Amino acid sequence: MQGDGETMKILIATIFPLPGGGIWSFVSNLHDGLVAKGHSVDIICSNSTNTQVLNLLKGNTIELLPFRPMIERKLRKSIPRLIEDPWVYHAEVNRYLFERGLAEHDLSQYDLIHCQDVLSAVSISRMKPAHIPMVTSIHGFLSGAIFHQIKATNPGKSDGDIWSSFVLQYYARLEKIGYDS
Repeated sequence: MQGDGETMKILIATIFPLPGGGIWSFVSNLHDGLVAKGHSVDIICSNSTNTQVLNLLKGNTIELLPFRPMIERKLRKSIPRLIEDPWVYHAEVNRYLFERGLAEHDLSQYDLIHCQDVLSAVSISRMKPAHIPMVTSIHGFLSGAIFHQIKATNPGKSDGDIWSSFVLQYYARLEKIGYDS
């Protein structure tokens, strides 16, 4: 990493689509502030259909659809029952697709990586070179948001049953891994 007063090459990353969503004002302000201080900043995100990983400012895209059958095959082979839970199955497919897209991007070129969510933190921590520092800004409570989605569609389920469900346990664990990353 560069010393004080020197410019850095920084990657801002999220698995969620940009621009838009709740984190866009934070990301765009962060980008503008860093650039104003002389740093070089890239923003990587997924598109709204999880079919591309985009370098938002440079317009580079990595097509993910060709990798989807291989990822689904590997998931079904290694965890056959995962497909029984569509929430978790699709989250895992999308997470691995994001990782696959990241594999096509040279993460070693950055002095610092700043993730904007726990999911990108999990993926990038697995992909980045060990010597590159990573920080994460958490802009929400992922498992809490999933809880409320499940509660809205299953009003008869108790809160305890929802929190102890496989889906919520999965998201809580993934969230913890992202925090620890």
